[in-house]
Amino acid sequence: MKQKLLFLLLTVFFTGTLFGQNRQLTGIVTSKADNQPIPAVTVMVKGTQTGTTTGGDGRFVLSVKATGGVLEFSSVGFRKVEVPITSSNTYNVEMEVDVMNMTVLKGANAAALCGSRATNGVIIITTKKGKDSRKLGVDFTTSMSMDQVAYAKVPE
Repeated sequence: MKQKLLFLLLTVFFTGTLFGQNRQLTGIVTSKADNQPIPAVTVMVKGTQTGTTTGGDGRFVLSVKATGGVLEFSSVGFRKVEVPITSSNTYNVEMEVDVMNMTVLKGANAAALCGSRATNGVIIITTKKGKDSRKLGVDFTTSMSMDQVAYAKVPE
């Protein structure tokens, strides 16, 4: 009887341990434009608070539950990328650049354009053009008229 109880307890313990284990996901995030690694990309499991960021070499390590989900990759200047979590432990992701141009202004030029708070410098980011949407807009119509009443003197 003691052996059966011990066997049952060990089975429950090891089953719980197997199903409760996390696994390590690793990978590298690169730019689609030039295949260079992208630092400081946020890597999150969608709908949770589980996440990490890529290092200076674009690499990340993330511990997730063994079940599925979706990885979200996001960074300033890039479009968000979503990748389903499969049985693979390696996820190499390319992100599409959304920034067309970045300009750095310093000193008087920055202050002239953006005011006195910008004397230490300003970074101007020009993004790619968005889709044309004719659904949004404002129509404004106005009119004005003036009339002057003509009067004549009536003879007495």
